Amino acid sequence: MPVRVIDVRSVRRRRLLLRIDGDASVYIYRKVEELIRRISARMLEKGEESLGLLYGSFVETEGREITLVTYAEQLPSKGSSHHVSVDYLSDFHSDTPQSFQVVGWFHSHTGAGNFMSETDIGTHMRWFGQRSVSLIYEAVEGTLKAYTVVDGKVKELLMSKM
Repeated sequence: MPVRVIDVRSVRRRRLLLRIDGDASVYIYRKVEELIRRISARMLEKGEESLGLLYGSFVETEGREITLVTYAEQLPSKGSSHHVSVDYLSDFHSDTPQSFQVVGWFHSHTGAGNFMSETDIGTHMRWFGQRSVSLIYEAVEGTLKAYTVVDGKVKELLMSKM
């Protein structure tokens, strides 16, 4: 899919909550963060981790690329308090509506801390590209962090409120 060019001021006017700076900047709609928190809290009550896809677009503005996350969707999954899996992630990638582009994924941890585990790194490298973002919500701590994996190494993307 070709990269669209947008004016960063128009992004700010869309009431975005989070700005994540790193090699790639990520802008996330407030509703996406709230949805991930609700899904993860519901799954924590069941003693399970959550898992889902992030949709939006990769855009170039002012000579740099940003990731714009506009929607999240929980995937049907099987899990426990320390593991979550989905049988056929490729099916979900192929079923993505044309108006959406998968820009990453989210999942929760349930008390183990907010980090990318070896399993998380493998999932990111297998199903998502270096431009993609991984949002992890630590449901017990209530922390949301963003990561990417570049050349097999985890890079945490810093967040600040807008």
